[in-house]
Amino acid sequence: ALFRLDVGSLSRLGTEHGRPVISAWNVTSEDRGE
Repeated sequence: ALFRLDVGSLSRLGTEHGRPVISAWNVTSEDRGE
């Protein structure tokens, strides 16, 4: 699978029940309230 990461955005990888997951995708400073 391909996932697009927009310029100037952040993504966070984590785990759920010991399996890798994407916990946030394409988060910008506007989304974060900054």
